[in-house]
Amino acid sequence: MSRRAEAALLAACSALYLAIATRAGTGLLRTQFDNDAYSQFFDIQAEALLRGDLALPENSIGIEAFVVDGREQMDFGLFPAILRMPVLAVTDAWSGQLTVISSFVAWLVFVVAAWALANRVVATTPDAAAGHQPGGLGVEVVWKVMIALATPMLMLAGPAWVFSEAIMWGVAAAVLFQWRLYCEMAESSSRNQLLLAGALALAVLNRPTLGVGCLLVIVVLAAVRARRGVGAGEYRLAAAAVLGSLLLVVPNMIRFGRLLGPPMELQVLSQIDEQRMRMLAYAGGDFTDPRYLPSNVLAYLRPDGFSISGRFPFVDAPTEVPTVFWDAVFDITYRTPSIVATSTLLVVTAAIGLVAGLRTVRVDPVGRRLLLAALAGLPAAATLMIWGFIAPRYLADFVTLLLPLSLIGAARAAVVLDGSGRRTRRWLVGGAAVLLAWSVTANAALAVSSSYLTGPDGGAPDLVELQGRGDFWTADDVERFTSVEDFAFERTDPPPPGRIAVLGACEAAYLSTGEPVDPWLTLAYGPNDFRRTFSVVLPTPMFDASVPLGSFVANEPDVIDEPTSFELRLLTDDAGEVTLELSDEFGAVSYPLEVDAGESFDLTVTSDPVRRSMFFEVDGRTVHYGHYLTRSLYGDGGQTVAFTDGGLDRAVEVVALPPPAARC
Repeated sequence: MSRRAEAALLAACSALYLAIATRAGTGLLRTQFDNDAYSQFFDIQAEALLRGDLALPENSIGIEAFVVDGREQMDFGLFPAILRMPVLAVTDAWSGQLTVISSFVAWLVFVVAAWALANRVVATTPDAAAGHQPGGLGVEVVWKVMIALATPMLMLAGPAWVFSEAIMWGVAAAVLFQWRLYCEMAESSSRNQLLLAGALALAVLNRPTLGVGCLLVIVVLAAVRARRGVGAGEYRLAAAAVLGSLLLVVPNMIRFGRLLGPPMELQVLSQIDEQRMRMLAYAGGDFTDPRYLPSNVLAYLRPDGFSISGRFPFVDAPTEVPTVFWDAVFDITYRTPSIVATSTLLVVTAAIGLVAGLRTVRVDPVGRRLLLAALAGLPAAATLMIWGFIAPRYLADFVTLLLPLSLIGAARAAVVLDGSGRRTRRWLVGGAAVLLAWSVTANAALAVSSSYLTGPDGGAPDLVELQGRGDFWTADDVERFTSVEDFAFERTDPPPPGRIAVLGACEAAYLSTGEPVDPWLTLAYGPNDFRRTFSVVLPTPMFDASVPLGSFVANEPDVIDEPTSFELRLLTDDAGEVTLELSDEFGAVSYPLEVDAGESFDLTVTSDPVRRSMFFEVDGRTVHYGHYLTRSLYGDGGQTVAFTDGGLDRAVEVVALPPPAARC
């Protein structure tokens, strides 16, 4: 393939990626949550690095923080934060809004590195010297489209949040390492060794499990070469291994006081979530345990790990959460598609490559190099198999293992095509085309659905409208319409996905996700007792003031030995700070509002008994959301919500607005 043709293909693939990542044009600065939550972690870390510190400001990343010796840390790799530092050093105008751009760059690095690896493999095959590309142009094009659009890396384009971005950069860095590793093994040079060391540094600064795999491969390569004698090249490889080890260990020691991994028991979520506590007790304080193996193998490798729906985008994860064996206690088990079912062409070519590579390992230097490159992805895939958390995003951890094997398989398929008759060639090409089309469709559909359904904010109504249903309140689709009271709120028994339910007399309409966390997403609110909008007018200058907004009481709390009543107040001070304070007999939690003196705004407070969540909106934009700190409010007996009519305190005026009109 010529460079011009490759550039055109990359542009076409990029257009599809960006259409998904931006929801067909909502913008590169899109965030998954209205308040930028879970999109701003790396920005916060970058700002800390600019101050010369690794610790984060208190309560800046909420339940994801690790509190070590009174300092809050995050456990994600540092590279995405380092990448943001030049931007944030100049301006903070885009702080918290760079996730889509960063993820797109990671995807580009991944695709370009994988394609460059393929080009290098083609260039080092015996037939390349004669100017013949085995299997012709078709195999190359199919393989490159598969890498760009038919792997979990496309699926991760959907949700614009830190979890996807972190994994995408980890995979991209590891594939960049695999490319430079192959180049070094094909033609050893000081330049290749320097670039290999840089790629290793990127890998360990992104995703530790992938970084460890890359580090292991460097050590293996250096050891094998050292058996033939030690020279400058071997010393440079050893230095790269030392550098990689330091970059892996030193930041972890500074942040957590241990060589590898964070102390999971010190995460804020681990202190407040009962399921997390049960999981850590089961797994001995960690996330890994061999007893998770059968559940993970079935979830990630089953051939039927998907579902077909009559509603857009038509392909979805299985309708039920993964089966758990041996009564294993997982943190969360999301509805998760399998890598076999959704990236089928990648898995098939990798399986062919593994068999072919092992059979010819002694005589085929190309296959031998790619097998060693695949070894870099083995620790991540192996760790995933004993991980106490099942989620779609983890499918990407298979990519660095499968990609080099897939290259061996593609090369083998090309040879078979060259030696086949017309009929056989037609069947092979047709089968590959079908698997490619399916894999692209599946990953694109999963990306679209996760874009709209990840998190609590705003996406569900848009998705349902895309599916051709504009009225959330009427049961014109009997099979889809259900009652919210039909389903108990249990992690192990969420409602079937895709159902629409109306609470009471049109108090609210919801869409079921089928997930153990956030099983219901809001489609619309009608008049109800648990949601109120207040008109707030702030004076200039501001003073110390306190206006009560309402109280919340659990009638039959699920959680014992915890507060069952809360009071919510709007507070201002003479420094111009405005906060919401949710207090109980044990203390108070503050939620800052980014509003200025003299402003007028609408403040909406929702304590949703179906979502089991309390959240706050300013002028229709969610600013704070959480279902952990107030979980004791949502027991079997429901809750009693008593909003005030507002009040006036030192010129801070709060007026409760009437509820919306009935929708049905």
